[in-house]
Parts: sequence; C-alpha cells; structure tokens
Amino acid sequence: GWAVLRDWLPDANAASGRLTGVVGGWLFLYDGAMSYSAAFHDGAIDLFDVKAESIAAVRDDLAYATLGSEPWLAWWNGSTWSPYAGPAVPFPVHVVWADEASIFCAGDGGIVLSLEDGEWVVHGTGTLGGIWAMGGSSATDLWAGTDSGQILHFDGSAWSVTAWPGLTPLGADCNSVGIREIWAAEGEAFFATERELLHWDGASFETLACWPAEEWVTSVGGSPICAVGTSIDAIWGNSPEEVFVAISQEFMGSDRALGNHRILWWDGGEFHLM
Repeated sequence: GWAVLRDWLPDANAASGRLTGVVGGWLFLYDGAMSYSAAFHDGAIDLFDVKAESIAAVRDDLAYATLGSEPWLAWWNGSTWSPYAGPAVPFPVHVVWADEASIFCAGDGGIVLSLEDGEWVVHGTGTLGGIWAMGGSSATDLWAGTDSGQILHFDGSAWSVTAWPGLTPLGADCNSVGIREIWAAEGEAFFATERELLHWDGASFETLACWPAEEWVTSVGGSPICAVGTSIDAIWGNSPEEVFVAISQEFMGSDRALGNHRILWWDGGEFHLM
C-alpha cells in the first residue's frame, strides 16, 4: 500500500521532486530546483547537499547525477555522493543515462556525450535543440527528446532525428511543448510532452493520450492569465505492459497549488486509474 513520505521534507520545493531508483534498493528524490537530494532505503532517509537535475540509477551501489549548469557529474557509491572520478565533462549537461558499461550525457545545443575508452566523445546528433530527456533499452537502443519536440534515436553507431509524430502538430490541440519524459524497455519507448503521451512499439508511433488545455481570458486587457487542464508530470515502468503515468489536473495561474494529482497505469492496451 501507499505510505506518506513527505512529512519529513525540509522545504516546500520538494513537492515538485522527482523519483528514481533501483527495485528493492535505493530510491532517490531530487529536483534541479531543490538545494538537496534525498535517498531512501529500508526505512532510512538520508539528505545530501546535491542539487541533482537528473539521476541515472544503475544498481544499488552505482548511480550518476548531473548537477544543473555545472559541467561535471556526481557519483553514488551505495552510501554517499562524490564527484565522478573519471574525466571531467567538457560541457554543461542536463540529463544522464547509464547502464553497467555506458554513460551518456546530454544538454543544450543538441550536445550528447558518451564515455569511450576513458574519454568523452561528442556525438553528431543532427540537431541544435536542447535535450532534457533520455531513456533507452540499451546503449544501442537509446532515445532522447528536445525542447522543440524532436525525437532522437541512437542505434549504437549513429543518431536519427524525427519530428514529434503525434496525432496533433506540436503546439496545437494538445498544447505540447518540449519532450519532458522518456521511458524505454524491451525495444519499446514512451515519450511525454506536457499534455501528450506517445508510444513507440518497435515499428511505429501511436498517441496514447492527449489532454488539451483550456485558457480563461480575463476582462483586464483581454490577456489569458490562467488555464485548466491535465498535464503529465512523470512516466516510469516495469515493462511495456506496466507503465505508470503521474498526472496533474490543475488550475494554473498565479497559484499552481490548486489541483488533483493522479497515477495512471498503462497495461499495454488501456489505462487504469490507481
């Protein structure tokens, strides 16, 4: 069942925190807007002075974190964070993806780096878009998403670029912006903008959900100041038949605190409300 963990959090910014971790092992709470990160394990909670923007958890004693605009990585050894002992990252990066043998980092200007033979290699991605999301089944089946809605795929030797292939054009009915979330496994992948969820089944794309926003226009100058809609906060899964989507149904304006938060489970054919 569910248990409340947020009562101990030291500041309200943690309400926007993100979670990742290892099944049966460490669970990390982080957000680039927070001045700290947290780690949970066996009922214990540890706070760290690490302002992580992205964390890639590989196993219980190995994880990597990007630190916002800082051009270096942090490394988790199973009990604490420390600077990555390998070569320094040559550019600021926003997001990291890793497995037992590989580390990939990405950032603004279409920058993707991978660590090969002890040196960082800059990839030719074919885009100058800022990359804020990465996910993959392996280092030869890796996906990235840009802030302009491009989807990038790496097959182990080269990157290919695809425009957002959803049912609606970027910025149209679904009010989509950049790609915020990617989760992939077993040759399939899921991509989320703020209001649209896309699925790659290994051969083609399909839109699973699209939630347009509705703007309310005030009588003062005729400018829209708020909107009502459903936005996608995070996606994560155990398999392509067990994917979880965190959503917010909210009144957006000067106060974003008003709203309802839900978790949807995608079973490979339909959504279920948890």
